[in-house]
Amino acid sequence: MTPGPVVLGRGLDLSQSGMGLAIAEAFTPGDELILSFHPYPTLSAEIVRLICKVRHVRLQQGELWIIGCSFDDILSLDTEM
Repeated sequence: MTPGPVVLGRGLDLSQSGMGLAIAEAFTPGDELILSFHPYPTLSAEIVRLICKVRHVRLQQGELWIIGCSFDDILSLDTEM
């Protein structure tokens, strides 16, 4: 996977198999992304990095894209000090 631009988004839902995101950039089903997030920000400083694949995309509210991703692999679990 070639590194690409950093895009900020808001997580909508999280499960063991995937995640929904609201972002301002369009992606195409099949695109691979690296997600970095705090799954429990109030409980832990741990950052999870996962490779995911975009499964579906829809435009909502003009310039906001809702994407659904499925997880392919865990890259790392980091703890911030």
